Amino acid sequence: MTEHLNQSPIEIPQSFGAHVGLSLGQGLVLHLSKRISFPAVETLEQMQNRDEYRFLIGFKTVLVRREQR
Repeated sequence: MTEHLNQSPIEIPQSFGAHVGLSLGQGLVLHLSKRISFPAVETLEQMQNRDEYRFLIGFKTVLVRREQR
């Protein structure tokens, strides 16, 4: 798309919107899947094998606080 001096054109990959998933532990992620049109649980590896989810920026895990008795 853009040429800079004698360099080859730089290819800019098609961008995807931000996507939020919830880490369930043991490599599982709960997310809203556009591909199957409803919430899904998939492994992180399965998700990252698809172009639209290949970049992981960060993640959060829900921690359960247990009451002390």
